[in-house]
Amino acid sequence: MRNRFILLTSLVIIASMLLGACQPAPAAGTTPEAPAPAAAKGPEFKNPDTITFVTGAGEPETLDPAWTYETAGSTVELNLYEGLTFFKREKTDEFIPALATEWKTSDDGKEWTFNIREGVKFHEGGTLEAHDVAYTAQRAFLQGRIDGWQWIVYEAFYGPDMAMASIKDFAAAYLAPEDAEEPPAFEDIAEEDLVKVCEDIQSKIVADDAAGTVTYKFMQPVPWMLALTSQQFLGGILDKEWMAENGDWDGDCATWTKYADPSAENTILFNKANGTGPYKLDHWTPGEEIVLAANEDYWRTEPMWDGGPSGVASIKRVVIKNVDEWGTRLSMLQAGDADEIYTPPQYRGEVEPFAKVTCGIDESSCAEDKADGYLQFFRKLPMPAITPAQLNWQINVEGGNPYVGSGEMDGNGLPANFFSDLHIRKAFSTCFDYDAMVKD
Repeated sequence: MRNRFILLTSLVIIASMLLGACQPAPAAGTTPEAPAPAAAKGPEFKNPDTITFVTGAGEPETLDPAWTYETAGSTVELNLYEGLTFFKREKTDEFIPALATEWKTSDDGKEWTFNIREGVKFHEGGTLEAHDVAYTAQRAFLQGRIDGWQWIVYEAFYGPDMAMASIKDFAAAYLAPEDAEEPPAFEDIAEEDLVKVCEDIQSKIVADDAAGTVTYKFMQPVPWMLALTSQQFLGGILDKEWMAENGDWDGDCATWTKYADPSAENTILFNKANGTGPYKLDHWTPGEEIVLAANEDYWRTEPMWDGGPSGVASIKRVVIKNVDEWGTRLSMLQAGDADEIYTPPQYRGEVEPFAKVTCGIDESSCAEDKADGYLQFFRKLPMPAITPAQLNWQINVEGGNPYVGSGEMDGNGLPANFFSDLHIRKAFSTCFDYDAMVKD
């Protein structure tokens, strides 16, 4: 059985343990051949059942899948929680069943119905049912924190004009009279009207426990639905009863506003988890580490795809540490304190001399680089990326800002509004070495 730990990194290096093959003793009267030069000795595994991954991508903001909209959190959550579907290997347009066994859409593409898998247990012992799936989507919709991912589903359920930045903005727009120039302030909306918002949302995400199905009713065709149910967005399925017992929303439309637009630390799943995934949360010590433990009762018995993972994870413990400084990460790998490290492209040259094997998306694509190496490279598939570099017209200097130095054109700094001059911006655009940027 293979480990299903999912790492979203551009390059991961694994320190491979080198095992010498046993050789038979030479026959009597023969002269043994001179031994081959010893291979470079790499760091040894300090604990074969544990893998320590050291990243430089930062810590999660929370472990609540409905709140998360960043890579560090989703990387962890996709091992704790599961969705109705999952991506087929590296493909982004093919999907396999997960907590749903099958699904169908209406002829017009506006309704999706999923059959929920039977016999699946949450980490804390609860049994997965259809109402848990519906509750998860309803809670995520109504949590709707400012600048979260929920605008995607607001638009899908209610049309492009309702792709709001938060649930509070959505509720105000939903309840605004047709002839209103501006929607009402959320704080001014009557409680009975806010109940209607919740009830309408619940009417569009309907569970049938007896039939074991959940149906999503959209305003428009949603061909990307399976991508949503494969992410933690709609895919971090929660145990409704456990959530209510631990102080979260219980599904009552009279109380949903108490849980709307929370800060990261103000949900019960900030540092707790109760999913169905192959790993459980052991603990998270912010600033130090996140530790996951294998789910010994994991439900999956068949491979996800040919040669894919199934069953209980073979790596029993996963330790994730965040270390910003590259040199420290490399030193940890060399000392055996890290089994995998995140390596930005600009530092590949520092570790490539130690590579024994370089692999792509799977082991079948591995090729030996150096017989005396001791590292194994895993390179992700190429992907498009963009990093915007913006010229700030008015830099915030309240309380002091080291990036403007003295704040004067005196050789020791720049004015806070330096880039507000169009000619300055044009000069930077003209002088910038784009070729060097692409190369580096």
